[in-house]
Amino acid sequence: MIIAFLLALVSLEGALSDSEEDVQVLLKYSIIVDILGVAKITGKFTLSESLFRAVKRICSRHPEYLTRKYTGCESFQEFKNPKAVLDEDERAVLVSYTCPGFAYKRKDYWEIPDFPVKPKSTSGNRLEFSEKFLGRGDLTLHLVLPVMKVREVILPA
Repeated sequence: MIIAFLLALVSLEGALSDSEEDVQVLLKYSIIVDILGVAKITGKFTLSESLFRAVKRICSRHPEYLTRKYTGCESFQEFKNPKAVLDEDERAVLVSYTCPGFAYKRKDYWEIPDFPVKPKSTSGNRLEFSEKFLGRGDLTLHLVLPVMKVREVILPA
């Protein structure tokens, strides 16, 4: 049973391409960092139609479902003023929050601790990170699904 599950994961992972066609969850973040390293973060999490319907149903009974990640002990980061709403026209979850201590100014560069991947592109003070992976969590209803995460970070000039 476990071997069959692992084989299914390997075959699904091999099927992931660079396109967004097979993605079930598209996470897009815009992150604006001020001179103190405080980030104002907005996100748009676009879901497949079936996932969006299921998340909407859960949120109707449990309104805290979308913000619990930002209010618990799940992350080492501090989140201030988390807000989340459903956008039915776009089948998306819209989030916004502030994150103190998101980035640290070093002598001649900025350090962002929670970014293990290198930027896909840079342009002046703009960095774009993009990764595609098999993920699971609240938005995937804890199923392992193809996820694409795109983060644009704007650092102080």
